[in-house]
Amino acid sequence: MPTYKWVDFIEDKQLVMKKLLPYFPKYNEESLYKYLLSHGLSRLSTLSKDDLKQLDEESIWKSLSEEFEKLKREFNGPDIPIFILPCHRSASMFKNTTYQRGGIAHKNCICLFLSPLEGILQHKAVLLHEYHHIVRLTKLYKNKKVTLLDAMILEGLAETAVLEKYGEAVQAPWTNQYSSKQCELYYKKYLIDKLEITSNDDNFSKYLYGGNGIPKLLGYSVGYDIVKSCTEQTEWSTDILLRTPSKKIKENAIHYISI
Repeated sequence: MPTYKWVDFIEDKQLVMKKLLPYFPKYNEESLYKYLLSHGLSRLSTLSKDDLKQLDEESIWKSLSEEFEKLKREFNGPDIPIFILPCHRSASMFKNTTYQRGGIAHKNCICLFLSPLEGILQHKAVLLHEYHHIVRLTKLYKNKKVTLLDAMILEGLAETAVLEKYGEAVQAPWTNQYSSKQCELYYKKYLIDKLEITSNDDNFSKYLYGGNGIPKLLGYSVGYDIVKSCTEQTEWSTDILLRTPSKKIKENAIHYISI
């Protein structure tokens, strides 16, 4: 979607959210804004206008549109709208401005929150990560609730695909946040008895994202380590993994079989 055309009103959060609401029917303008902020959206302001202009000058929409067409063919995946918006920025008196790119794969669309200071490879990595979610969810979970294990494996598979296609340098930082040994210990301590809970459970987000005594992004990190352990054992390709149920992936993760 040509969100670069929103530059004249990008600081107006109510108007921006109103344009997105048809794709997020369970939200209102305020709750959607908070949800998107939590996944990397910049607080919409005049600074957001500068970032959006810079992204446009770098031809991000054209580049990612071309990449998206390639991914659709590669994965035989669905055609859905993609919204590109500035990502969260932070700065202090003593540090340069830093950005935290992110994204959301929703059943009706993808939202990408990108930094004008990063290169096209980083932008492609975020697109691949989120579209990988869409394809797997479409193929395996149309009429099935996603469990905590499913969500963990979903994240791990997406970053494994990024590694294979674009390389380690553009992977999400959480892929090496904990060592494999730490992941195994944390899995046994926090997750092993929670794998079947679904997103309806109040604790689902805590075990996936961390917080309240749970290590940060624990579910993400352990999910990636499980997928890595599985590929070491099986040498399954990204295409095979994309179509393989979560339980089967965990059952073939050699470091987790005996836990």
